[in-house]
Amino acid sequence: MKIFSYQLSEYLNNNFSTLYLLSGSEPVVYLEVCDMIRAKFTSLGRVYRKVLYIEKEKSWSKQLLKVSTNLSLFAILKLIEIQFLRLPPNLQYIKNLHKLLKSNNIFLLIMIPHLDYKIQQTKWFKDLEAISVFVPLPEIEDISGWIFNRAEKKHKISLNIDALSLLNQRFEGNLIALDKLISNNPKFLKAQDILKTLPDNSRFNGIDLLDACILGDPLRCICIIQFLQLSDFDVSIILWNLISEFRIFIFKAVGIKKINKKHKKALQRLSISSIHNMFLFAQYLDNAIKHKHEHNILWVFLNNLVLMLAGALKPYE
Repeated sequence: MKIFSYQLSEYLNNNFSTLYLLSGSEPVVYLEVCDMIRAKFTSLGRVYRKVLYIEKEKSWSKQLLKVSTNLSLFAILKLIEIQFLRLPPNLQYIKNLHKLLKSNNIFLLIMIPHLDYKIQQTKWFKDLEAISVFVPLPEIEDISGWIFNRAEKKHKISLNIDALSLLNQRFEGNLIALDKLISNNPKFLKAQDILKTLPDNSRFNGIDLLDACILGDPLRCICIIQFLQLSDFDVSIILWNLISEFRIFIFKAVGIKKINKKHKKALQRLSISSIHNMFLFAQYLDNAIKHKHEHNILWVFLNNLVLMLAGALKPYE
């Protein structure tokens, strides 16, 4: 059966399996899941545990059988942990090997790299899943789901959508720091609550946004600008940095200043005319700030300007 990491603790309270299959490499979740499974075995009696690291995948089944014959005779339970560095060939043989080992009171905890959807739909894997507890660990793109369930299941905290998005952006996979922040906060977290608790080194600034623009990373630009908007960052400071950068681009494009590595890639995707048009748009935005246009509209304008520089939007003509 398939169980997600946040469901495993509840499952282990009332159930037990003789074969656990973990798939993925996220280190924090990986260690927690392994510790939960080991604790379950320990609670059932005296456990002899053997860890098997498989580097040469072709001989993994022989190594497993060899280890299984050398386990302690005095242990009530015998647990073999198999860690594959790469997805092994003939993983379907686990089903038959497990049946053989189970008869000798030997149980398995198998750790393998990420299994894609295609493999999970094969008949042999579905047969293997039917006799095991399969725990797919979250990949980096699935971290939002892990954050939400972690907050709700472990810490009894509800996160709104903005808070969830902000945590995902700011911690970028650092689950230990993220979990610590969640555990120290009130029962309901909004984005503004999180901003107040973030350490200084966990905050974006205008320079981070400028670097993302120059490197042509529009997704990171969007993350940073959303954070800055939630932080009530001064729009005029960001705009001043952008206008200064446009001047540097123009000087370098016409040969007045030497081109460095930082700007070379950007100048390959931007023409002088597009830089000039962005400069004019920046001046228009500057006037809008001076005339105190609606705050949200200013951020929309700024967002468009940033995406133009990052190469995701065509500059206005």
